[in-house]
Amino acid sequence: MTSANAGSTAATDPTAATSAAASTDVSTRLADGTADLAHWLGGIDPTITASWIAGALTALGTVLAVIVAARYAYKHAREHSKREHNAAINVDRLRREIDALERVWGLLAYMTYGENADAIVRYREDRQKNRTYYLQLANLRRFILTAQPNAFYAQHAGLHLPKAIRDELFDYVGSVMGLYLRYEDVELVTAEPIALIKPALIDKLRAHYHTLNAALKAELEQRYRQMLAAK
Repeated sequence: MTSANAGSTAATDPTAATSAAASTDVSTRLADGTADLAHWLGGIDPTITASWIAGALTALGTVLAVIVAARYAYKHAREHSKREHNAAINVDRLRREIDALERVWGLLAYMTYGENADAIVRYREDRQKNRTYYLQLANLRRFILTAQPNAFYAQHAGLHLPKAIRDELFDYVGSVMGLYLRYEDVELVTAEPIALIKPALIDKLRAHYHTLNAALKAELEQRYRQMLAAK
């Protein structure tokens, strides 16, 4: 087709003319948009770009620092809570042990052989300072049937006593249990103090008393110091 014929066709065909014009318009707009984008990118100040990057990095660093600080604070709080919990358990254990030791200390009133209203064994001296030891039967029965079981079982002292203290206490109980069984049927109403004529028994009871007395003092002093250190 000759140019003359094409021109004649465009002039005589309105649709073809409209399509050609639209194509030309789209091409023009794309060219203009590309030129504007290139101009915008090329026109950004490098200083501004660096500032944006620095700001972004700063914000990211702040976020990371907050995360790290939060994790550290959480870990520190957990460790602190665990230490406090363990310290509370330790203090509670010490209090229970001290209470148990002090309850057994109260039983020494029955074991002493001096001037004590609760003493199981008391003595009298003559003018030559010779001693005669007597069994206080009412005190012995109260110790065997009430005082020692209450302290050891009802008041839970037996749960928290050191083995050495517990063993020494029961050695003493075993030593006086023979006396209890021997005089079990004696009426307290008419009973007078019973003279004890076996020096070996007196020495044995005295040894138990001194051993238990010294051991209780040492154990209590140690736990008093531990309690002060724990607070």
